[in-house]
Amino acid sequence: MSRTIVGAGGQTRHVPAGKDTFGCPRIKNPDIKKTMTQTLKISRELTALIDSMYNPVLVIDKSGCLIACNISAEKIIAHPREAVLGRPLISILDKSRLHNILKTGKTESVQKIAIGGKTFISNRTPVKIGEEIVGAMAVLQDISELEHISSELSATRSLSQ
Repeated sequence: MSRTIVGAGGQTRHVPAGKDTFGCPRIKNPDIKKTMTQTLKISRELTALIDSMYNPVLVIDKSGCLIACNISAEKIIAHPREAVLGRPLISILDKSRLHNILKTGKTESVQKIAIGGKTFISNRTPVKIGEEIVGAMAVLQDISELEHISSELSATRSLSQ
């Protein structure tokens, strides 16, 4: 026995009994279901945690592809995360040096970077599981206003001398 599913475009497809809407077997084992539910809950909580951070956060996997970013990062890269996740970060932010952390395995603190007409301080660090580097992450701090104030102060000093 099968069910007929109507897609968003009006196309229909038949799904065999005992399968979900994607044609995959339904999970009946309660232990697996519980584990999957817990994993989904943790994933949502981690996303909420990262999204609640004021500073932009970007995370790449070991191949240099963007695997996570928060709402603040979406604003500076000018794309919703759904449009950029899975793409090489270097194709989104051509000045990014986050991929270097994958090679060196060393943290780089207080590195200045310009993105979209703003100046940021970037703190970049490897993401490790045990001793294996599985990715890298950057936390950015917008210092554009401080840069502007500093240049005004320098101009005022030079006028007074």
